[in-house]
Amino acid sequence: MIKIVVALLVVAFCSEGYAAIILQPPGLNPGDLYRLVFVTSGTRDATSSNIADYNSFVTAQANQNPALQALGTNWRAIGSTISIDARDNTFTNPADQGVEIFNLGGEKVAVSNADFWDDSLMSSISVDQLGAFTADFVGTGTSNTGELSPGSTLGSDVIQVGASDSTGNAWVSLGFGDDARGWRFYGISDVLTAVPEPGSLLMVGLGTFVLSIARRRTSNA
Repeated sequence: MIKIVVALLVVAFCSEGYAAIILQPPGLNPGDLYRLVFVTSGTRDATSSNIADYNSFVTAQANQNPALQALGTNWRAIGSTISIDARDNTFTNPADQGVEIFNLGGEKVAVSNADFWDDSLMSSISVDQLGAFTADFVGTGTSNTGELSPGSTLGSDVIQVGASDSTGNAWVSLGFGDDARGWRFYGISDVLTAVPEPGSLLMVGLGTFVLSIARRRTSNA
């Protein structure tokens, strides 16, 4: 009977997961704070000077994956318009400590806001919301410091672009491109809180089940 219960619990946990992406990177303890970042599989132009349009786009892209949608977090574009810097739109200003940032492959991208904008990522932001590796140009309108790129913000005729497979400052400021072209974008979550791993929950549930059986047998003895 116990084996059957364990098997059913394992199937339940597996059916809820998406093997292609990692929602909670390994090594985090329950209660640890972190953020997720991805590059969009879809594209759009960069003609708008309203950052809300890009935030909506990356949110719609994230929601294509039910696992990401179920997180219930806000998603923001790592992009700058004439009105706002990317680091302020995404709450990654180096003046604030921030939290660890991971890509959807479970790899650590940065340990803090300052680390995120120091010209060197620990891992590239090259996994899209569906779990695919994506090496392509990304619309950012942003300089390597996280501030707007003068004359080439999102909504300008020529925009600053990055490369999703880069870990140097080219990830955000590789060169320039036409705003009317279809570009991928980076999306970053709000702060998330790590929860116990399913395996831990399984053991707790199994322990409670076994204890209840033992108590019943004792009371019936």
